[in-house]
Amino acid sequence: MNAAADTLSDAPRPADAHHARPTRLFAWLLRREYWENRGGFLWAPFVAGGISLLLSAMGIVLAMVAAGRNMPAEAHVTLDDGTQIQINGMDLGMLTSKLGHEELARLGEGLDVTLLLASGWPFIVLAFVLFFYCLGCLYDERKDRSVMFWKSLPLSDTQTVLSKLASATIVAPLLAVLAAIATLFGFMVLVSLVVLLYGGNPV
Repeated sequence: MNAAADTLSDAPRPADAHHARPTRLFAWLLRREYWENRGGFLWAPFVAGGISLLLSAMGIVLAMVAAGRNMPAEAHVTLDDGTQIQINGMDLGMLTSKLGHEELARLGEGLDVTLLLASGWPFIVLAFVLFFYCLGCLYDERKDRSVMFWKSLPLSDTQTVLSKLASATIVAPLLAVLAAIATLFGFMVLVSLVVLLYGGNPV
């Protein structure tokens, strides 16, 4: 197979091969990597984010059902300064109006951590995708002998390797960031709906 690849590499190039700009060739190489690995680069992070949102929604619904069954009609809450407030049911608006700056800051930090954890699933899936992509990106082409086709094109090995490196370090992480942002906003919508349902202000 190596002899066939060497023979193809010495084959005459098309007459207009030298007119193609290196940046355009590199862009096409990136597109090729995206087309061949679109399932892992694009769909896997978005599916992971969607599953995360689905599980979060199920957990929120179960928590609301459990809270509705076990919460007394009236409850007394003691704040850090010793002040006691009475809550009829679950009134988040009244509860947050009684909180001080430190309590609100801690509440905001807790929400930030929750949002980061909810949006972290696309990155976890990205780690597995990149591991198997880097493991098989050069081996798979030799296995199915598609390397012979790419050897016949006016492309250097350096351009091919750099396109794979750029796909693993730029393209795939960028798509995972977009999936994480979409998951983050979806989780914010879920939390906002719950806050509205219990009389709070999502803003």
